[in-house]
Amino acid sequence: MAKLLDQDKDDIFADIMRKWSLVNLETPITKVQGRALIDIMDDGMETAETTIISNIPAGVAKTWLLANTPIARKIIELVANKRQETL
Repeated sequence: MAKLLDQDKDDIFADIMRKWSLVNLETPITKVQGRALIDIMDDGMETAETTIISNIPAGVAKTWLLANTPIARKIIELVANKRQETL
């Protein structure tokens, strides 16, 4: 998986700031702090995906997932969404 481009990270931060301002939430973080948080999350997701892929046993399932990246990413997204309840 490729890491996010700088422009993508800036877009994410701008989107977060817009959404928070729409609900009148004051944001106590600076752009630099927000960007650092996004960098850490991007790095963590890169590491997590690499770990997940490397821990799937070799065989048909791994070959299928690697050939169907959108499905693999959707599975990861679904698991992450379920886990958000524990944050």
